Amino acid sequence: MRRFCVAVAVLFAVPVAAGASDTFELRLGESRSLDPYEIEFEETLPTREDPRLLVKKELEGRETIIHITGYEDILDGATRFEADENLSYTVNDFGTEGGSLAVNLTVDTPLDIFSGVDLSSDSPDRVIGRRESTIDFGLGIENSGTRNQTFQLNGSGPQDTSITYGYQGFNVSRLQVPSGEARRLEPSVEIGEDTPVGRHNLTFSAASDGASASKSFTLEVRGEREERSLGVRLEERTQSVRPGDTLRPELDIRNNGEAPLEEVRVEVDTPDNWELQQYGPPGEQNLAAQSLPPDAREFYSTQVEVPEGAEPGDYFVRMTVNSENLESEEKEVRVSVASTSGLSVVGIGILVASLLGMAGTYWKLGRR
Repeated sequence: MRRFCVAVAVLFAVPVAAGASDTFELRLGESRSLDPYEIEFEETLPTREDPRLLVKKELEGRETIIHITGYEDILDGATRFEADENLSYTVNDFGTEGGSLAVNLTVDTPLDIFSGVDLSSDSPDRVIGRRESTIDFGLGIENSGTRNQTFQLNGSGPQDTSITYGYQGFNVSRLQVPSGEARRLEPSVEIGEDTPVGRHNLTFSAASDGASASKSFTLEVRGEREERSLGVRLEERTQSVRPGDTLRPELDIRNNGEAPLEEVRVEVDTPDNWELQQYGPPGEQNLAAQSLPPDAREFYSTQVEVPEGAEPGDYFVRMTVNSENLESEEKEVRVSVASTSGLSVVGIGILVASLLGMAGTYWKLGRR
């Protein structure tokens, strides 16, 4: 094996205080981020025959090489290199791994740079629950550190609530997560009969020896009974049209209760042979299967085509809103269809009378 002598630059050769350490392997061309450091096993140019270890650090907004270990020193091994006052490393082994050169390192530092954890959730930030009920959440935990970690799972909430963490069908209080991997937890919050009604802070947390994270939610606790109420208002109760015209009745639908209204549906009853098109809220074809949260409202519109041959008279378009076992009071639009022929006769009569009046006036003026 050819050997090359490479100069070694050592900056800040100050002993590193006792602290944490981690051992890992780098293949040629790989790097490991240890914020604010980065260690890279690099091929040198132009020959690409002399690999070296670079230690980089963010200094004044720029990435700066603070230490270089050359090929000869890597081969010697078992030497402790001081990168700066907060980071040192030892080359434990050097050889070929899977057809590529690889180096095994142990890094020592008093800083907490090996541990990391992130929590995420697909649950809404504000949840509503009632006394003596259970709410389930979805929680993601990711090991963002460089080594495997075991996390202690905790949580806090209002008085008379209990938190349990589910993982793959089991209740757990600790969870091991390999470096760079994520797991999905299913926390459950049980609300007791003595939990105060109102809004409270609810927090899930995970902690290892060197890292911790938390995720908070707003928990709104309501009483034992879940009041459900549906309010519906019709914008226009009467409309006058002619055959061939189009009606556009609109409903104002509100949830006046404490619980969400599920599967909200609108039923429209029209006279025979009148064509109905249901539109629903903006961007929707219908309100069917929609959920309406407490205090929310939707405007629902329809379009009704009056037939060309509709007889004069009064007709009714009836509209009812349903949600599960709730049904609103029937709302009806009174539609008055005028006679097109009658209007024509009246118009002709007025025209004839006007012409006769003008002719009489002309005759009188002419005689003078």
